Amino acid sequence: MATKVSPLANTLQTTLVEVTSLVKAGIKAVTGSTGALYLVDVNNGDSNDVWVKLYDDTNPTMGTTDPDVILRIKANTREVHWIDGGLTLLYGLSLCAAESGGTANTGSDPGSVTVRLGLR
Repeated sequence: MATKVSPLANTLQTTLVEVTSLVKAGIKAVTGSTGALYLVDVNNGDSNDVWVKLYDDTNPTMGTTDPDVILRIKANTREVHWIDGGLTLLYGLSLCAAESGGTANTGSDPGSVTVRLGLR
């Protein structure tokens, strides 16, 4: 899994985060601080549906802590979600991907999930 963070000179978003091979263990404290989430771009190259789970929490227990947002992405599909006005992050952003919805992360790890996030 690789994570890239690049600053952007744009009034809508100032940081673009790309996470490749997102799995159930997820990534904690992607931003490490407060801010707002404006864009979630998910490419699910997996042959199963995948649920991307977003947490306004820098240290959630993936599979136990309730996610703040859950996005279901169909198998072999790319979806882009714009968040009008942004989703305010009071603590910081963490995320994971699982082949199950809800809080629990049951089933296998997704095989090929890339997530791009636009933040400010």
